[in-house]
Amino acid sequence: MGTQRPVRVKVRFVAEEAEGRQEWVPPARLRVAWQDKDAWLAREQQWSELTKDSPDDEDPAFRAVVILFDEHLWEGLVSFGVNYRDRGLLYVDDVPALTALLDVPESFFCSDPRTFTDTDGVLTAPWPTTVEVARLLARTRADYLMTVVDKHERQARQDAIYGHYYPGRGKSPGTHISPEICAEVDRSS
Repeated sequence: MGTQRPVRVKVRFVAEEAEGRQEWVPPARLRVAWQDKDAWLAREQQWSELTKDSPDDEDPAFRAVVILFDEHLWEGLVSFGVNYRDRGLLYVDDVPALTALLDVPESFFCSDPRTFTDTDGVLTAPWPTTVEVARLLARTRADYLMTVVDKHERQARQDAIYGHYYPGRGKSPGTHISPEICAEVDRSS
């Protein structure tokens, strides 16, 4: 540990290609203590393996799952990741309740060997499991979800004809998006 401010830690590199190299780094750059590195690297490898087939933002299945979970119909039971680091991962907070809702055995969620349960009891599964669970969830509330899809479609048609206005906040003026741009965005999504 350094003695000056801001606090720095002296790191000596041990890899052959960096032999003798030393660097002063902020403590925040050091993820774990050296003695805990193997466990940390194992968790990072597990996470990398878990997310290797995660979808990108343009994947139609990903967009459909986002719409499904945006309705918050199963909050506290199941959710999924939308951020870069956990995009497409399924998080099941209550496995017994979800198995009862979907009428599947608990082993259904563990069919992918990358699936694991964390220390809080939350089951985490990769993208292929997320897609299958989303299909089954959609069936449980199909009528409601069809009204949501119909609402999205009607709004898209209206925006393609009239454009869309986003009101401003405070003294900021609002923004009008032209019908052509609305139609283009709808076609590309």
